[in-house]
Amino acid sequence: MTVLTKHCIHFLNGLAKNNSKQWFDEHRSEYEEHVKKPFRLLIDDLIGRVVQVDPFYQCEASQAIFRINRDIRFSKNKEPYKTNIAAVIAPGGRKGMPGFYVHIEPKKTFVGGGAYEVDKDTLHTLRSFLLKNPESMEKAVHEKNFAKIYGEILGERNKTLPPAYKDAAVKNPYLYFKQMYFMHEFPTKELLEEKDQSAMLFGYFVASLSVNTVLRVALGR
Repeated sequence: MTVLTKHCIHFLNGLAKNNSKQWFDEHRSEYEEHVKKPFRLLIDDLIGRVVQVDPFYQCEASQAIFRINRDIRFSKNKEPYKTNIAAVIAPGGRKGMPGFYVHIEPKKTFVGGGAYEVDKDTLHTLRSFLLKNPESMEKAVHEKNFAKIYGEILGERNKTLPPAYKDAAVKNPYLYFKQMYFMHEFPTKELLEEKDQSAMLFGYFVASLSVNTVLRVALGR
């Protein structure tokens, strides 16, 4: 199912050069027709494929897709709009965890997932699981498809650990992570040239399952 076209990229490029409410309002119909509507159709179709594999990821496209408006209240960057489109497929949508992330810019597309915004209690739960199951994450990371596409776990790490984790972390370095996510980048033109964009993105989701499943079990979800 091909839904995103060069018209979407044309709009995002234009927005990057003219990031203002006036310009956006003048081009709102272009945004609705070539960006908002087709991206929602793409994510909706992708969710349908994903939940056939695992109903855990059930959500509505409206819950998964990030708003194009930027939150400028606490940001030094006061440009009112994002120049990308993105979504997280997870229980409850973009705030869920673990999830599958899709991020499209004019030149680059990113796919990934994992546990990105991890609070103190969630981190404790995750580390407790990894402490009791020291080989689980290493095995998931070396699963053939995950290793080929994503390669490794990313995220901020603690320089020191509580005594309960310190000794175990010698053999299990994942205990140092404060967040655990993964990401793969490819040219957006590859997505635009794909006849079935949803199927293409679904392939990346399937490759992420080994790690996301460990995170899901670790968090009791």
